[in-house]
Amino acid sequence: MDKVLKKEAPEIFKLIQTYMGDKKSKQIASLNTCLELTTKGWSLPTIRDELYLQLIKQTSYNINAESLQRGWELMAVCLSFFPPSSKFQSLLEKYISLQTNGESDTPEVPISIYANVCLKRLEKILQTGPKKGLKKPTFEEIELSK
Repeated sequence: MDKVLKKEAPEIFKLIQTYMGDKKSKQIASLNTCLELTTKGWSLPTIRDELYLQLIKQTSYNINAESLQRGWELMAVCLSFFPPSSKFQSLLEKYISLQTNGESDTPEVPISIYANVCLKRLEKILQTGPKKGLKKPTFEEIELSK
């Protein structure tokens, strides 16, 4: 396992749980958490698949409506800034596609709407590649991508 990935994977998990509201944290500002996760994924290509894998796990069979909604929101934001690797692409695409039919929708969380947005963003980011330039993602860009 890559040293960076080994170091970052537990941190990514904590941040995802914090953003989704599954882990209590002093860091209440979810925009900061979202920006930190997005910046890590954008600047460290080796952790992208791990980040997407953890989002898949956290949004699968999640019965907490707010947590589930935030997980899909986070996936949509990440897909605005960086793609998965070519090895992981088909798995992520399949997972998202399976959620587009509305069967997993709940009265509180229209998963199919989030999944359709994520699928479009995945297709786009695979064509364009990660956010260009040396400037890391900003709060404004995060807000626009929600």
